[in-house]
Amino acid sequence: MWSKPWSYKEGLTIGTGLLIIGILLQMTVGAINWDLFACPVNVIVLVVYIIALIVMHLLRKRVYLFSWLSHYSAAVSALLWVVGMTVVMGLIRQAPSGHAPNASTDLLGFSQMIASWPFVLLYFWMVTALGLTILRASFPFKWRRLSFLLNHIGLFVALIAATLGNADMQRLKMTTRMGNAEWRATDDKSQLIELPLAIELKDFTIDEYPPKLMLIDNETGRTLPEKSPEHVLLEEGVIKGTLQDWQLTIEQSIPMAASVATEDTVKFIEFHSMGATYAVYLKAFNQENQTTKEGWVSCGSFLFPYKALRLDSLTSLVMPEREPQRFASEVKIYTQEGTITEGTIEVNRPMEIEGWKIYQLSYDETKGRWSDVSVFELVRDPWLPVVYAGIIMMMAGLLVRQCTKEKRGGQSMNWEYFILFAIAALVCWALGAFAAWKGTKPGWAYGFTFLGLAIFFSFIIGMWISLERPPMRTMGETRLWYSFFLPLAGLITYVRWKYKWILSFSCILSFVFICINIFKPEIHNKTLMPALQSPWFAPHVIVYMFAYAMLGAATVMAVYLLWFKKKEIERKEMDLCDNLTYVGLAFMTLGMLTGAIWAKEAWGHYWAWDPKETWAAATWFAYLAYIHFRLGKPLKARPALVILLVSFVLLQMCWYGINYLPSAQGVSVHTYNLN
Repeated sequence: MWSKPWSYKEGLTIGTGLLIIGILLQMTVGAINWDLFACPVNVIVLVVYIIALIVMHLLRKRVYLFSWLSHYSAAVSALLWVVGMTVVMGLIRQAPSGHAPNASTDLLGFSQMIASWPFVLLYFWMVTALGLTILRASFPFKWRRLSFLLNHIGLFVALIAATLGNADMQRLKMTTRMGNAEWRATDDKSQLIELPLAIELKDFTIDEYPPKLMLIDNETGRTLPEKSPEHVLLEEGVIKGTLQDWQLTIEQSIPMAASVATEDTVKFIEFHSMGATYAVYLKAFNQENQTTKEGWVSCGSFLFPYKALRLDSLTSLVMPEREPQRFASEVKIYTQEGTITEGTIEVNRPMEIEGWKIYQLSYDETKGRWSDVSVFELVRDPWLPVVYAGIIMMMAGLLVRQCTKEKRGGQSMNWEYFILFAIAALVCWALGAFAAWKGTKPGWAYGFTFLGLAIFFSFIIGMWISLERPPMRTMGETRLWYSFFLPLAGLITYVRWKYKWILSFSCILSFVFICINIFKPEIHNKTLMPALQSPWFAPHVIVYMFAYAMLGAATVMAVYLLWFKKKEIERKEMDLCDNLTYVGLAFMTLGMLTGAIWAKEAWGHYWAWDPKETWAAATWFAYLAYIHFRLGKPLKARPALVILLVSFVLLQMCWYGINYLPSAQGVSVHTYNLN
């Protein structure tokens, strides 16, 4: 060890040393206080850091450490350590910002990872290696390195600006009441801050989805069936429905109702005032035992209690609280300069005034649609243009790489039709795979595969139109996209590299996901939470699904090479893994960037270390480690394939694993009901 040239052993040792130093600092001086880096301190630190990088670059021939830091082995070692720390972060519930962790129970500070010394030192090592790599590749400048430089410089700028600029970002919470102007807000430490502007709430409105009727178990209160609950959506014109053995007939529907107690029961009447609820009078007929029940069912409100209909000793019919489709605030904003601005603030549509972005955060949920209170989040982030500049540079780098690579009806669609489209598409994909395997004219493989994609995509479009939203909410709907993108990725790979087996592989995997959706049907309805009603929602998820398909193909190839191939691994086989990973990671990066922009527009922050974001970062760094390892050690195939498999495991945690992690329950906006 420590004999030149240094390799991964030295890199892992350096990482261990930084970890130990970080632990000692954490136990002696405590967590890092990022507030100390507010302007102008962060600017001074940035200038000093850039000068230090330049000096290290100039001294690289005299000091071997500086030269090694721009080598592949340093990059891979740093990335592996960062992946490890990020995984730990994903497994431990993080304390909210502004709430210091309990020093007696969390000596290492891992419950607030971004302020812990071990995490920061290892990330600092990675960013330093990134900066020195940029300097090494920039001088002398060559046009063929443009994509490389744009990607790396963009990442460097985004990381540095997001880190150092965090101290200058103000994130405040303001609660306003109808008819009153408010100029005070609270920070994450509950300190009251007076602002140079005031917000007057003129009106607050909520659009709700139609109510639902569902069955519940009288003992447990759980919806039925337990694993895949059913419902009847009371849209306009709906008068009948079926829930298990019960046939429902709506006799009377009152959208604005009040409950009135009688001698023996409760009934509902018209009530066009605050606190009105939705109520229906219905008959329920059991087709199995020929019994009939009738009565009122209501979702209730803050003024009137909900009303359920007991069908038998085991089952009751209920109407859950209505889900918000959209909520918005009509406001008037006053500034110290005397300007008055009127507008509407809603989720995904903030207002911007004098450097402040105002987001619709919440309302009085106890009153629901009758809320006279609106809660806003005000964000001021002077470093945001710099972060966006880094993101744009990374997008430009991906575009340059892809551009230069070659040089190197009637009835609405519903889930019942899925099996018909799926079978037709699978038949076409199977014929395309057979044509490719037989080595006949490629046109047959292209044609059949494309026809299957067109058939399957027509179902997706039909579902999109029917649901009035992109079918991307539930796990079943994401599997739908995965079933589509796997053959698409296979077709692209076959066209580009002519691998005969790839269409067969993609067809088999797509068949697996289709079978899961057939035998485990999901709930598909029109409801979509306001945060997901964004123009960024569809491209973000679609890009991610395509990335998953490409990276999944790379993983299967890796499994084949490691455990099933008897002969020595060939270069062309590793080239296939590399190419699939390059494309998959490019789209994954694009998905992360679009997600960051979406998050900024929706919630005021582009990265909040949400559990899913944490695992996405770990996954991204892991695939970067694979790429850098392949570039540094192109003949070491098996260790590279192991890194590729570990990266895919992290990808699965990022995709659906967080739904089961205790550290993500109740704190992540990305966890969702698997149904």
